[in-house]
Amino acid sequence: MINKQYKFILLFILLLFGLLFIYFTISYSINNNKIIEGIQFYSNEFADDYSDLNIKYDKINKKLIRQYPNKVKIFDCKNINPKNSNKITNNKYYTSDLLNKNNIPVPKFMLYNTNNKIMNNHNLEYPIVVKTLSGTGGIGVIMNNNNIHDLEKSLNKSNSYDKLLIEEQLVGNDYRLLVYNNEIIDVLLRNKPYVIGNGKDNITKLVETYNKNLKQGQFKIHNVDTKVLKEQDKNLNSIPSIREKVIVSKVCNYHNGSKINRIPLDTVHVDNIDMVLKAVNITGSKLSGVDFISKDISVSWKKNRGKIIEINNGPGLIIHKYAIDSKKQNIPKLFFTKLFEPFINL
Repeated sequence: MINKQYKFILLFILLLFGLLFIYFTISYSINNNKIIEGIQFYSNEFADDYSDLNIKYDKINKKLIRQYPNKVKIFDCKNINPKNSNKITNNKYYTSDLLNKNNIPVPKFMLYNTNNKIMNNHNLEYPIVVKTLSGTGGIGVIMNNNNIHDLEKSLNKSNSYDKLLIEEQLVGNDYRLLVYNNEIIDVLLRNKPYVIGNGKDNITKLVETYNKNLKQGQFKIHNVDTKVLKEQDKNLNSIPSIREKVIVSKVCNYHNGSKINRIPLDTVHVDNIDMVLKAVNITGSKLSGVDFISKDISVSWKKNRGKIIEINNGPGLIIHKYAIDSKKQNIPKLFFTKLFEPFINL
């Protein structure tokens, strides 16, 4: 019995020393290769986009690696933006408040404490959007609150959160601008998710069929807003006529089936470009995705009241890879080129 215990202890000690040896070996290798901080991406889906730059994807550690003669460059996505910038943009109220104080156009908004009763004198015009203070992909966003009853219902639905952002819902197109290092790299138009009728299937079936036959620039529809259907005199059992377009949600996000179209950068009004870059600089972001609502992005925000609704410090590149584009531009590859550009000649 004692011998077995000694054998177990000896085996444990040997295993411990083995793990310590591996740890210090890796640490030594890293220090001698002069590995520099960098950016991490969580998918190898862009391998073809950065392979021409002699960049490899480390599946185990989920990092991008580029080998140079005397060093290795590793990019860790979490470190690309300053911590203070992330602290601001990770809170939608902080972001809106900061932009508003610096004369950047944002929707009229207020911070709602879920411990209090709904205020009838909130001074916001309907419809109103309810948002959690953090979150991406349209998660925690409830739109089309057209009256006090809708608003109270949405706030009660979100009562697991201590605080919420409520803001006026804007009318216009939903644009995403990808900004890196004080430069707009890409501009996308995110369309409201919709289905096209065939004269025989109801909306539920049309959504199922759509999700099974996705094309480039299309993503699955996960949530159908029955209030949006009702605005079109429809419900889930309605059978749209042939070629009839039915919008199923007003949340313009690829996570819920928005079709993504690329907008030529040279068609964006210079006032909008200047304003977006100013907003990003205010938050201190180096890489961000700016969500901008405008009836027409080729017209100055000063004329059509275009506004920024969010700034995201962790913008997904996937929509930029698969956006519908007649010129077939490779935006992710352009981004990786700019990302590694300072180190190409090292």
